[in-house]
Amino acid sequence: MSMKNAGITDATQINEKETKVILLAYQALPRGIFKEIYDITYFSNDRKHVFEVITSSESSYEECSMSDVTTFFISKRLE
Repeated sequence: MSMKNAGITDATQINEKETKVILLAYQALPRGIFKEIYDITYFSNDRKHVFEVITSSESSYEECSMSDVTTFFISKRLE
């Protein structure tokens, strides 16, 4: 949704089957809350465009989303 709101892409351009999700970091916080950092790579339907984001959010055992998701769009990966 963040990429759609920013005008980067929309769900019709994303090949959901090819999406790669990697958990980068996980931290237990007080009161059963967990901080999660993910690297998510989306591929376009034509597989020519790659959209990569890093997300940060909090979750719990009861709810998968206990906070807003902060999304960082990766414009270029330096290796």
